[in-house]
Amino acid sequence: MTTSELKKHLDKLAHDLRGPVHTAKLNLEAAQILAEKNGGPQQERLRKHLTLIAGELEKLQDRVEDFSAQLN
Repeated sequence: MTTSELKKHLDKLAHDLRGPVHTAKLNLEAAQILAEKNGGPQQERLRKHLTLIAGELEKLQDRVEDFSAQLN
Protein backbone atom coordinates (compact mmCIF):
# COMPACT_ATOMS: atom_id res chain seq x y z
CA MET A 1 0.00 0.00 0.00
CA THR A 2 1.38 3.36 -1.00
CA THR A 3 1.55 6.36 1.29
CA SER A 4 -1.19 8.03 -0.75
CA GLU A 5 -3.50 5.02 -0.39
CA LEU A 6 -2.81 4.82 3.33
CA LYS A 7 -3.62 8.52 3.71
CA LYS A 8 -6.93 8.00 1.89
CA HIS A 9 -7.84 5.11 4.19
CA LEU A 10 -6.92 7.08 7.28
CA ASP A 11 -8.89 10.11 6.03
CA LYS A 12 -11.92 7.87 5.55
CA LEU A 13 -11.48 6.42 9.03
CA ALA A 14 -11.39 9.90 10.57
CA HIS A 15 -14.47 10.87 8.58
CA ASP A 16 -16.30 7.68 9.61
CA LEU A 17 -15.54 8.34 13.29
CA ARG A 18 -16.87 11.91 13.20
CA GLY A 19 -20.45 10.83 12.43
CA PRO A 20 -20.99 8.50 15.41
CA VAL A 21 -19.24 10.92 17.78
CA HIS A 22 -21.48 13.76 16.60
CA THR A 23 -24.62 11.60 16.97
CA ALA A 24 -23.57 10.49 20.44
CA LYS A 25 -22.96 14.11 21.48
CA LEU A 26 -26.40 15.19 20.23
CA ASN A 27 -28.08 12.35 22.12
CA LEU A 28 -26.06 13.13 25.20
CA GLU A 29 -27.22 16.75 25.10
CA ALA A 30 -30.83 15.54 24.87
CA ALA A 31 -30.27 13.24 27.84
CA GLN A 32 -28.76 16.11 29.84
CA ILE A 33 -31.81 18.26 29.13
CA LEU A 34 -34.13 15.45 30.22
CA ALA A 35 -32.07 14.88 33.36
CA GLU A 36 -32.45 18.54 34.29
CA LYS A 37 -36.22 18.47 33.73
CA ASN A 38 -36.79 15.25 35.64
CA GLY A 39 -35.47 15.96 39.10
CA GLY A 40 -35.36 13.40 41.80
CA PRO A 41 -32.99 11.65 44.14
CA GLN A 42 -30.86 10.24 41.30
CA GLN A 43 -30.58 13.49 39.35
CA GLU A 44 -27.16 14.52 40.66
CA ARG A 45 -25.76 11.04 40.11
CA LEU A 46 -27.12 10.98 36.55
CA ARG A 47 -25.70 14.45 35.91
CA LYS A 48 -22.24 13.25 36.99
CA HIS A 49 -22.39 10.27 34.66
CA LEU A 50 -23.55 12.39 31.74
CA THR A 51 -20.79 14.91 32.39
CA LEU A 52 -18.23 12.11 32.39
CA ILE A 53 -19.55 10.78 29.09
CA ALA A 54 -19.48 14.29 27.60
CA GLY A 55 -15.83 14.68 28.61
CA GLU A 56 -14.85 11.37 27.05
CA LEU A 57 -16.67 12.19 23.81
CA GLU A 58 -14.93 15.56 23.70
CA LYS A 59 -11.54 13.84 24.08
CA LEU A 60 -12.40 11.40 21.31
CA GLN A 61 -13.55 14.20 19.03
CA ASP A 62 -10.35 16.15 19.71
CA ARG A 63 -8.22 13.09 18.93
CA VAL A 64 -10.04 12.50 15.64
CA GLU A 65 -9.64 16.16 14.66
CA ASP A 66 -5.94 16.19 15.61
CA PHE A 67 -5.40 12.96 13.68
CA SER A 68 -7.20 14.35 10.65
CA ALA A 69 -5.20 17.58 10.77
CA GLN A 70 -1.93 15.62 10.81
CA LEU A 71 -2.95 13.82 7.64
CA ASN A 72 -3.36 17.05 5.72
